[in-house]
Amino acid sequence: MLPDDANPIDATARADAALVSRVMAGDVEARAEFELRARCVPRIANWLNRRMSSPLTDADVDDVAQSALLVLWRKLPEYEGRARIETWAFTVVRFELLNAARRRQRSRLTGAIDVAEIDRPLEAEADLYDDDDRARLGSALARLDESKRTIVELKHLEGLTFPEIGERLQISENTARTRYYRGLRQLKAALEPGAEADPH
Repeated sequence: MLPDDANPIDATARADAALVSRVMAGDVEARAEFELRARCVPRIANWLNRRMSSPLTDADVDDVAQSALLVLWRKLPEYEGRARIETWAFTVVRFELLNAARRRQRSRLTGAIDVAEIDRPLEAEADLYDDDDRARLGSALARLDESKRTIVELKHLEGLTFPEIGERLQISENTARTRYYRGLRQLKAALEPGAEADPH
């Protein structure tokens, strides 16, 4: 259990922590649900690769996705619910894809992939699973109001377009776009080095 004075955490992340606990306890239904949620990994890998001007081939991206899935399962006991499963998966996939791109020496990455990630240079020896990093990301997402957070997640984790987001949430495309960019600005500010935590 997290202490009462911990950073605000999305209720979904809390539920995800309970789900992972059930998986670790051998719950078959929980495992099936986790596997379903983990299907976001190939979509994330493909989106990141496109965002970086496709430094990897389709086969390489498939390898990255498989590697990331293995990491998720291996690190499952360390998951603490500091961010949604999909957000955690995003961070894992990003790490694996950046390393794959570096190995192929196909692109000089600047780290400006997306604001919904750890906004600092990723050194080869960096610890992807550092609690502080995950806490920053989870806290930054949790501080967004529900309408903005949902749109950011639909855009980056599910790869939906603004018209698709509008249809899903029953709002106009322009409203979806406006909330998205406002959410990104808030996330970027929260993830800037030296940014102070929201006192609320």
